[in-house]
Amino acid sequence: MPRYWLISDRNNNGTGTGLNNNGLSYFVSDAGPLNNIANWWRVSPGSFRTQLAAAADQFPDLNPGQNESQSHVTILIHGFNVSFNSSTSFYQDASVTPCKAKVSVIAHSMGDYVLQKAMAAAWTRKNQPLLVSHSDKDDAVGKAFPLAQNLNLFARLNPNKTSSTGLGATGPSAATTAAFPSSLQVAVAWGSKFAGSVPAPEHGSTLVVADLTPIHSEPQNHFDGGLSGHHSDIFLPEIYDLMSWFLFA
Repeated sequence: MPRYWLISDRNNNGTGTGLNNNGLSYFVSDAGPLNNIANWWRVSPGSFRTQLAAAADQFPDLNPGQNESQSHVTILIHGFNVSFNSSTSFYQDASVTPCKAKVSVIAHSMGDYVLQKAMAAAWTRKNQPLLVSHSDKDDAVGKAFPLAQNLNLFARLNPNKTSSTGLGATGPSAATTAAFPSSLQVAVAWGSKFAGSVPAPEHGSTLVVADLTPIHSEPQNHFDGGLSGHHSDIFLPEIYDLMSWFLFA
């Protein structure tokens, strides 16, 4: 039974950098390394769905109190301009320390936009809490994003247009925060514990803003994201604990 599942719109048999004009390709694998296309075999969309459903059917039916023992399906949507090698390595890393939930969805960078579109019909903001994180060490949206705007010829021709950083660097604006009935600011540091230690956010439309700058600045944190800084530095137990607290506290 396959352990890994891949849906790709890449050309070059799913490994290229361009768009596959023939549509989506479906692959399954039972062993890594996942960044080697030889470890994947191509299947039809119908077979993909059938095998995934069959794998989930084998999960044990546990009581709600046994959440940490539950098997789960992890869905990873990678960000913009990510190569086959990086995205599949990202997927394999995520599978090593998965979220403790029946269904886990990990959407990184522009993958959030894809997830938003997919869930728009099922999700309503009314009475729903929202967790937003930001970090001064996120150079992808804190430095590169404003630079890209300055390089945009059409933006430069507009005298009223100013470059701005992304949400992941500065967090939500004061106006956005004020639009929520209640809000909460938390800082995530090395060794932070939220679940079972910090009171749960108020029920309803609450905005929780998590500052990841402390954990990204920690000397023990040896993550190297190159020009992106700590943009992809999200696979940390403290962040998993933050998400568990937000979702289940």
